[in-house]
Amino acid sequence: MLIAEIQRLHAENYGVYGIQKMWALMKRHGWMIGRDQTARLMRVAGVRGATRARRVFTTRPDPKNHRQVRWAGRITRRTDPKEVVSQI
Repeated sequence: MLIAEIQRLHAENYGVYGIQKMWALMKRHGWMIGRDQTARLMRVAGVRGATRARRVFTTRPDPKNHRQVRWAGRITRRTDPKEVVSQI
């Protein structure tokens, strides 16, 4: 009975509600159900919330290409206590 209700509510909300929103929606509809139980029933019902698209990488670095070593921002060690080291 709860699984059918979860599937109905999920379909009514365009199939985008995840566990948190589905749990809040069930509480608003008068169901006394815990968040973990909502997650478990959603898993059993086979419904999932919408996820954001992952970032698409259009170029990939060439592993054979050796990158230039950049010294800016690196920590340099002094050899003499009186020596002044600065980065320009």
